[in-house]
This record gives sequence, C-alpha cells and structure tokens, in this order.
Amino acid sequence: HKGVIKDSEFNRYSVTSNIEIDASEIFSFGTNLFARKTKQNGTKTQETGYYTPGVVSSAYKFMPTQGIRDANGNFSVSDRGDPIDNPYALATEWENESIQDLFQGNLYGEINILKDLKLRSSFGANISGARTGTFFPRTLERGGAADGEAWLGFSKNTDYLTEHYFTYTKNIAQI
Repeated sequence: HKGVIKDSEFNRYSVTSNIEIDASEIFSFGTNLFARKTKQNGTKTQETGYYTPGVVSSAYKFMPTQGIRDANGNFSVSDRGDPIDNPYALATEWENESIQDLFQGNLYGEINILKDLKLRSSFGANISGARTGTFFPRTLERGGAADGEAWLGFSKNTDYLTEHYFTYTKNIAQI
C-alpha cells in the first residue's frame, strides 16, 4: 500500500492456521502456525538530529522561494542557513528498503494416561529474518560528502522450545 509521503509504501502478507484433532478418547494432537512477510519502502520521516531532518521537517525548513530543481536541472539545495536537504529529493532519491520474514509454529500432543492425569508435549519454533538496504545518493547532503553512501544489514534468528507437562485434575468434594 502506498504511504502518505511520496515513494513510501508498506506491504504485509500473513497467514494463520490452528488445527486440533481428537484422534481417540485418550489422544489428541494439533498445530498452530503463523507466517508473515513484510516489505517496506521507507521515506525518511524521523528526525535523527538537527542536521538530519526528515521529509516533513525539511519541507518546513526549506526556503519556499526555491523550486524543486535549479536552473541546471539539478535538485536545488538550501541557499540559506543550515544544510537542509531538498524535501522532494529526500522523498524520492533516498532508498530504504526493509524485508522481514517470520514463521512461528507449534506441534503438540496430549494423552490421557489415567482418568485424572494427562501428559501434554509440545515443540515450537520461531524463525525470523530481515534485510535492510539504505542508500544516500550524491543529491542529498549526507551522500554528497562521500560520493554516495550505502549499507546493507542482515539478521536471522531461530528459537526452539519444547515443553512437557503433566496435569492432574481431581474433584475432591462438591461445594
């Protein structure tokens, strides 16, 4: 879905499934599954300090008499005061893509050992991954000093959990 600020968007896809099966009078099993994928093309909206304003703040600080482009067709830059990025260039030139995946799953089984005693065992996994890529081109203050700046970040996390517990339920007296 397109965002409020030009060239921003956020897409999310997810699915959930819960299944429980009573296989017999003494045994049941099931699964809970969840998967999600998100993709975000971000726009710099957050302030990270006075000299690194986002699109909205740049729009407030940028001189209203300056156009989007100068006479040579380049993005205009602040000609007064502090170095402020052209808000249109910041919205359209800065690249920040983030892709995240998440899978959570749980399998379980329950057996009635005795009339009042049950054993439930489960195994679960949580697997997540993310990739973020950011690029400041030369048309922005931050990228101009270094002839462009880019970086990639990756993360992957996997957690497992197994649980085994007994439940004893006994009615001692009717009240």
